[in-house]
Parts: sequence; C-alpha cells; structure tokens
Amino acid sequence: MLNEIYELNDKLKKFAVEMRTYLEDILRVEYAFTEFLERIHSRNRFLTNKEIADTLAEFEDEKKLRMYACGYLRTSGSIQLTYNRTYKQHYARLLKKKMTQAEFQAWADYAIKLRDMVEHKKIDFDEYYKKIRE
Repeated sequence: MLNEIYELNDKLKKFAVEMRTYLEDILRVEYAFTEFLERIHSRNRFLTNKEIADTLAEFEDEKKLRMYACGYLRTSGSIQLTYNRTYKQHYARLLKKKMTQAEFQAWADYAIKLRDMVEHKKIDFDEYYKKIRE
C-alpha cells in the first residue's frame, strides 16, 4: 500500500509540473500576442486576410525583441524539463571532476542536437529520453 501511495505522489508531482508548464505557456502566448490581437480587434470589423497579414508583419517588425525575450514561445514542457534535468546532472559531474570540460562540451552539443531532433519530430520523446540520459 505504501508503494502505491509513493507512485500516486510521483504521478501527482508530474501532473503538477505539466500543469504549471501549460499555464506558463499560456502566459507566454498572452504576453507575446495581446497587443497584436488588440490591433486586429480595435477596428470593429472583420479584417481581410491581407490586412491581418500586414498587421502581423508590422507587429513582428516592432516586437522582435519582445518575441526573442519570450523564447519564441518554445514550450518548457517535458522535452525542456528532461533536457534541463540531464544538463544539471552532467554539469554536476563536471564540477565534481568526474567529467572533463571537453567531455561535458561534447555531451552538451549532443544533447542540443537531440533536443532539436525531438522538437522537429525526427525522433519520438521516448527515444529522446533514453538517448539523452545515456
């Protein structure tokens, strides 16, 4: 029974992390696009596709720094959480001198390539998880 409670606790922790990530992603989208949506809806009529495209182009030109600041809306979900956790583990190995700077740098380059592959759907998450933790 105690093991079942621990398993439930782990599942609840994972759910809480995923829910927090979801809410953070929503806030990132709101931060990035509120002004754009206000511009579109301020005209009190439906815009043509060209008008929407022009408004978006203007908005993007004016807000490049703002979009960069919110990470281009990259989620901090399971992929990023896994990357961060594994990065910290490897960095700790470097600090404890269980890994050289060259080994750490090689691993970091490899991890970034893996993360990009899973984000672009070239590999699935399970394969990514397995490879990044090797």
